[in-house]
Amino acid sequence: MKVIVCGAGQVGSNIARHLAEEQNDVTIIDQSPELIRRISEAYDVRGLVGFASHPDMLDRAGAVEHVGVGGETHQAAHVVGLADPADQFG
Repeated sequence: MKVIVCGAGQVGSNIARHLAEEQNDVTIIDQSPELIRRISEAYDVRGLVGFASHPDMLDRAGAVEHVGVGGETHQAAHVVGLADPADQFG
């Protein structure tokens, strides 16, 4: 399954790690080059530096061809679940 994880903090990194360990095609997006470098070196994921909320970044990440897009914010109440990107882009 192809998945985009928006945010490479603690939650996003763990989600990406688990998905990659299960042989999923994972792309992770974050504003921090350091976080992207670390997770890209540690796990079999594709890392992109940028704003995950920008449509052009999601397009660059291949959102149209991915099964789900997930993200999280600094507040647990704002966790974003999986969505079908084809509904948004396609």
